[in-house]
Amino acid sequence: MSIIVTGFEPFGGDDINPSQELIKTLQQSQPDHVFEVLATEYDFAGTRICQLIDEHAPTAVIMLGLSGEATSIKLERVALNIDDAPLADNSGDLRKGQAIKPGAALALQTHIDLPVVQAELRSHGHDVVISNHAGAYICNHIYYCALDHLNAKGSDTPCVFVHVPKLKGSIEGQDFVAMRSAIEDLMEILAED
Repeated sequence: MSIIVTGFEPFGGDDINPSQELIKTLQQSQPDHVFEVLATEYDFAGTRICQLIDEHAPTAVIMLGLSGEATSIKLERVALNIDDAPLADNSGDLRKGQAIKPGAALALQTHIDLPVVQAELRSHGHDVVISNHAGAYICNHIYYCALDHLNAKGSDTPCVFVHVPKLKGSIEGQDFVAMRSAIEDLMEILAED
């Protein structure tokens, strides 16, 4: 069975989004899985992640996104039921304090045992931290949508959002190769669950 792995197109004036570049390289080496670069737009991305889950009934869902503040890979523990960011999405939609799903839970937590996954990734030499939530921009939006959708289906499919840092060099550089290796190892770990 396949794993869904998504990334995002560049946003906020950046020319490159490492999550998009990861998707491009991973899909070449992992043909049995589903890879997609999502538009950095609240409505499109939230709807599309649910469609992908319905279309592919995956064994796991890994969503990748860029965190400008991250210095290492971040496994996100919780998705918040709020869109609230100073930056508009790529369609121009600026959201301030808007519930993703009005009346629903304020936060949803991954079913993955993140400390165990973190320890396993670290044992492979990867610099990985656990973050308590995925922010309040589009990364958080699709994480909440995916977790809510899986919960509504009664599914315990492993689902996690992973923030990656900005690239310090090119996609041929050591930082990018290390990121790709960490995501490949994460895919293997979740496939074993």
